[in-house]
Amino acid sequence: MNPLVRKQLQQINLAIHDIRDAAAEARHQTDEQTQHRDKLLQDTWRQSKELATLRRNADLADHLQEQHQQDLKRLHDARHALENLLHAIKALKAEFRP
Repeated sequence: MNPLVRKQLQQINLAIHDIRDAAAEARHQTDEQTQHRDKLLQDTWRQSKELATLRRNADLADHLQEQHQQDLKRLHDARHALENLLHAIKALKAEFRP
């Protein structure tokens, strides 16, 4: 075989080898980036679920706070009514005391 052709074939083979190495490295980097992207997607989905849960909990907390305030008002009103009743009973008792 002609030495010039042999040398060119060797250079072509080296170039093919370099291209294979570059393609393998690119494939490896693509796989790593795909794994990283998948992890980020999972993290995003998890955070979205957590955010939705936190929003529901915040809404529930608001509702519970409102309900608590209403219960406190009812308790205050009941206490006030009981105090009035106690005063009325004491007044009646004083009227009927000999």
